[in-house]
Amino acid sequence: SCYDDQDNLNFKKIKYDKLIPIYTKVFERFFNNLNLNKSLKFEFNIVNYTCMTSSQFMKEHFHPDTDFTVVHYIKFDKKLHKPTLFRNSNIFSSYAYLLQPKLNDYLNKNSIENSWFFKNCWMDINENDICITPGLLNHSVPNQPETNNARITIVSNIKIQ
Repeated sequence: SCYDDQDNLNFKKIKYDKLIPIYTKVFERFFNNLNLNKSLKFEFNIVNYTCMTSSQFMKEHFHPDTDFTVVHYIKFDKKLHKPTLFRNSNIFSSYAYLLQPKLNDYLNKNSIENSWFFKNCWMDINENDICITPGLLNHSVPNQPETNNARITIVSNIKIQ
């Protein structure tokens, strides 16, 4: 990851200029699909990239200084890599399966629409997918399996103006 590593001379400086117009269109489409009361203006910045191989992971965290967090899966092999894990902070999520066992049997744990019920969830990610979530949503990257095939993402933050 380049987080706090921008001055490391061992790493080549990345130019994100070509991504700016692409991301702008994706984010505009995202907000247009939210069924908002009125149009909004936003700004975003690309904050870092991650490159993970064998046994690398990222501890649980959230982005308190932004409205939305974006992960662009640049290189991601769904047969090898593990996607971002999101933690449900609703108080009932740790024991909902005990209170509603029948519901637990019917709900597809891999469906984002059912994430409200489960303690943890993840999205069905493919290479080049862009995942936009609230900045306050706790998330982590699980320990990656034994591989030299890198899992690469670019992370952005969006602030509503």
